[in-house]
Amino acid sequence: MTTFWLTFTDTEASADKRFLGVAIFDMDESQGQLSGPEIVKRSWELGVNPGGEVLVQEVPAIPDEHKNKLITDDALLLTLGSRGRMNPH
Repeated sequence: MTTFWLTFTDTEASADKRFLGVAIFDMDESQGQLSGPEIVKRSWELGVNPGGEVLVQEVPAIPDEHKNKLITDDALLLTLGSRGRMNPH
């Protein structure tokens, strides 16, 4: 399984409203590397895609309790390895 970290932003919103959240989830890549659109589609299926632009990154293990949901709490994101809103994971 591969863990993906998706950061969602609304580039047309004001700076204080631009960040929409982060979704973290696992996907099986045993049959080959997944494409960006496949990963984003999975975020829609999980109901954790708030829209906007998305940055997809592969990350090391994240505790399961933080997966499959939209996370908007800055403090939690920092504990999970984010470098902050200016420099997402």
